[in-house]
Amino acid sequence: MSVSPESFAEASDSWDLSRLYNDLAHVKGTPLTPAEKTRLRGLLLGYSPQQIARELNITSAGLRVELSRTIYQYATVLVGLPRGQVSWQSISRVLEQAGYRRISKQLGSPFRGLDLASEPLTVNQNGEFPDFTLNPDVPGGNMPLSSKFYIERPPIEANCFREILTPGALIRIKAPRQTGKTSLMSRILCHAEQEGCRAFSWSFQLSDRADFQNQTTFLQRFCANVSSQLNLPIRISDYWNDYLGSKMNCRVYFEQYLLPDSDRPLVIGLDEVDRLFQYPDIAIDFFGLLRAWFEEARVREIWQRLRLILVHSTEVEIPMENHQSPFNVGLTVVLKDFRPHQVWELAQRYGLNWTAAQIEQLIQLVGGHPFLAQQVLYHITAKHMTLAALLESAVTDPEIFGDHLRRYRDMLQQDSRLSKAMAMVVASPEPVCLEAAIAFKLHSMGLVHVEAGHVTVRCELYRLYFRDLLLEH
Repeated sequence: MSVSPESFAEASDSWDLSRLYNDLAHVKGTPLTPAEKTRLRGLLLGYSPQQIARELNITSAGLRVELSRTIYQYATVLVGLPRGQVSWQSISRVLEQAGYRRISKQLGSPFRGLDLASEPLTVNQNGEFPDFTLNPDVPGGNMPLSSKFYIERPPIEANCFREILTPGALIRIKAPRQTGKTSLMSRILCHAEQEGCRAFSWSFQLSDRADFQNQTTFLQRFCANVSSQLNLPIRISDYWNDYLGSKMNCRVYFEQYLLPDSDRPLVIGLDEVDRLFQYPDIAIDFFGLLRAWFEEARVREIWQRLRLILVHSTEVEIPMENHQSPFNVGLTVVLKDFRPHQVWELAQRYGLNWTAAQIEQLIQLVGGHPFLAQQVLYHITAKHMTLAALLESAVTDPEIFGDHLRRYRDMLQQDSRLSKAMAMVVASPEPVCLEAAIAFKLHSMGLVHVEAGHVTVRCELYRLYFRDLLLEH
């Protein structure tokens, strides 16, 4: 198959490729080949050798050998590191530290990698509004796997894709609400399925109150749900022994029935595990069980078939011993707000060819909040609005952010301590110090940033809305 020499060309948005090619050629002694340049661009974008091989329709094993003999060696000599210190996971960081990541003169360091048109545009190059045949996704919820509006956060996806194929893997995804946790989990599960695993997700928001009556009921229904998702008969009565405890019975059900049913690994994504924090007795036992299974995978092949993804928004609020918690092992992924170049990329996917000034205006209002940024771009494209018009009515127009803001309003009004704390945050031009539990709660809700004990409002939209609302009360 003929591969375009421009594969992974978007790397030029963020990297000084011309200088990097020249410097690596000096190390090599001859110019880089088109194939070497293509592979380098893929690595700079955070792709793993497996992903690059799939894109280029070549074998991943051969590519790994090739990279170790070429790009990794050239980069190692270029930056003066000991042999073997450059890999696909580290090469972008190493070359960034060496100064090869581009900083746009027009935008300054906060807008790394952007190379936007100098002419102010609120429409596309043809002088018309964007192509409305795009049928943009309505923002919110799990983003479809086929969606062109999903923005990757290299190297997070690549790291998760690699980790989930590790025997006995456990991945924890933590971030405030509406930051993309469930969408990321769906893509990890899809990748696992493509690699031959059995994979599915379960959200504890789908659990009934009756599921949390006691430990036995909870674990039996958990086992039943897993069986159902795998299209297996529910055989609780065959494996549940009244003389054994509930956790032991659950372990037996997995070890003797669910895991041996197939040689294919079983990947379970557990979403909204925060809900279990409301039931500390059940949560402590269940999470302790997951940790025990993770430890079992170190020594027993049958448990290496099980891989887990835990997704949550709030801080872990239940008292657990370190050796019993699944939240301090495995791969931890913390999703943060979009960076400016990611907001620009999202705007491009909506058909908007914006200048740096327009991107900055959007960021000034919503920061890098993934959901709010998409909400803005959706309304501009779907409703033929200009950015200026949207910014003018952002707080007052109920169609744009109304549901989102009212939901937060209702949550704050139910807790006077949170309401008073949020009023302090939005009224202060400087970071404020709050009681740790209150600060973490507001952060988990997605309303504030917390850094070294200092709390700031997450975005200007929240400041404008809650300053007037809360100070009135």
